[in-house]
Amino acid sequence: MELSGSDLSITICDDEYITELNSSWRNIESTTDILSFPASDPEELKNSANSPVPVPLGDIVINISWIERDNADNIEYSLSRLLVHGMAHLLGHDHDTESNAIKMKNCEMDLMHIVNDEFCGILDKEKYLVT
Repeated sequence: MELSGSDLSITICDDEYITELNSSWRNIESTTDILSFPASDPEELKNSANSPVPVPLGDIVINISWIERDNADNIEYSLSRLLVHGMAHLLGHDHDTESNAIKMKNCEMDLMHIVNDEFCGILDKEKYLVT
């Protein structure tokens, strides 16, 4: 999987912020762990591996409050797990059927290797928290 030359926006936020986004974009009045907003068609992404211009994947919004409640003992792992879940969605995967869920999980496993190698240990939740 080649993602070099791709552009990704990541926002770390709290329950209140993600609830507002969830309400505005999905008409769901509740908090959630992650939202992803694709910027490119997944088919375009497949054909853009050699693009001289960064290809926008989209935006991922991760709720740190959710992580602190769900897995406070391993925040870095939870952040990376949600990041790859959001990236898999941006790459066109979904978990709406059992078959699609398996494909998405395989993509997530590939992405987890990339994320763990590149990003684990550099995220400081206080520095990136949006309130």
